[in-house]
This record gives sequence, structure tokens and C-alpha cells, in this order.
Amino acid sequence: MGINWTKAEDKPGKSQSIQGRILLDLRHKTDNLEEELAKAKNELMTTQRDLSNREINYENSLQEKNDAVNELKKKLGIMEIECTSLSEKSNNLKKELDETNKKLENTINELSDTKSSLSTKIEEINELKTEYQQKLSSKDNKINGLKEELENKPDNTEIEELKTQNSQLNEKINDLNSTVSEKEAKLQDLNNLLLEKDTNIKQLEIELNPPEISVEEDTTFKERTVCPKCGAVGANIKTVEDKTKVLSYVGGRPMYAHKKICKKCSTEF
Repeated sequence: MGINWTKAEDKPGKSQSIQGRILLDLRHKTDNLEEELAKAKNELMTTQRDLSNREINYENSLQEKNDAVNELKKKLGIMEIECTSLSEKSNNLKKELDETNKKLENTINELSDTKSSLSTKIEEINELKTEYQQKLSSKDNKINGLKEELENKPDNTEIEELKTQNSQLNEKINDLNSTVSEKEAKLQDLNNLLLEKDTNIKQLEIELNPPEISVEEDTTFKERTVCPKCGAVGANIKTVEDKTKVLSYVGGRPMYAHKKICKKCSTEF
């Protein structure tokens, strides 16, 4: 006889007669259910552990990403500050370059005026030198004439007078010689000064064409002469006078232009 489930529900305290086969089937089903329940519990625990691990991994990954985002934000802030600083440096350098160019232009104008003034003074000194030389030549002629007169006039009084005149003339000649020497020294100083000014003008003309300025991190400025043929720079480039190009004459001496020669390929430019 099977189990009367309705009767069991109505009278749960009353006993029923049940066949052993039915009890065995019931126990077998119960065991299977318990086994499936245990398996389900294990799977549930495993799933819960996996979910917990995934949650932890997700939280860790999310934290790492947040940290990475914060680090990138910090770097971005630093880069923005550096960009602002570099921009300010670039503007300041441009201002300094403009001011330097203006100063160089003013200096070149001043040197040009000085050169013109020195040239005028040199011409005046040359004229004065010529005048002194003419006077000196005239005095020499007078001295020679007096010497001839002394030889032709044996009168002692006249001889003494002529000696006195000769002594005075010699003193004047010495004074003139000293004056001429001083003027020649001044002329040499002016020639040297003019040569130095010409050199400064050429150097300033070269410096008036500065290289392009690029602003990067750890900014540096470099100006290099590069061989147009082989690309050599620095000590491989030498500067010499170009004897074929005369810029001006100072005190009768020619002032030459300059040219570059590559030591590697001998190219002139």
C-alpha cells in the first residue's frame, strides 16, 4: 500500500501501513535529493567564492584604474604648468632677442659714426703730417743754406750769430720732430682703433643674424656654422681673410672680408 498524502496532511499524527519497497524508493529519492542539495550547496559556495573573488578583483582593478587616472591627472597638471612656463620663457627670450637686436643696430650705427669720425681725423692728421714734413724740409733747406753761408763768410760775429740761429733752428726741428712723432703715434693708435671697430662691426653684423630659437624641455641655444657640402661643424670650420674682397682701406692698409673653409672637404663659403 502506498502513502496516502491527503490522509497524512489531514491527520499527520496517525500512522499508516507502508510497503518496504516504497520506503526504499523514498529513501533513495531522499538520498538523491540530499546529494543534489549538497552538490548545489557546494556549487553555490563555489559561485559565491568566485563572485567574491571577482568582486575583489574588480575593486582592485577599479582602484588601479582610479590611481592611474589620478596619476595621469597629476602628470597632465605638471605638463600644463611646464607648458605655461616654457611659453613664458619663449616670450621672454623673444623679447630679449628683440632688445638685443635693437642694441646691436644702435651699436653698429654708433660704430659707423665713429668710423666716419675717425676717418675724418685720420685725414686731418695726414694733412698735418704733410704740413709738418713740408716745414721740416723747408727748415732743412734753410739749415743747408746757412751752412753754405757760414762756409763762405769767415767773420766770427756772423758765425756766432749763425751758430745761434742754427741752434735755435735745431731746437725747433727737434720740437717739430717730437710733434710729428706724437702725431704719428696718435695716428697709429687711431688706425688700431679703427681696425678694432671694423672688426667689431663685422662681428656684430654676423651676430645680427641669430639662429632660430626652439623652446623645448631643458631649452638650450646653439649657433653653429655648418659646411653646406659635407655638414661638418665646430672645429672643422675655420675663418680666413678673403684676399679677393677688399672692404676698405685704413691708413693705406686694405681691410679684407672673411670667408669660411671646411677642413674636411676644403669647401669655401
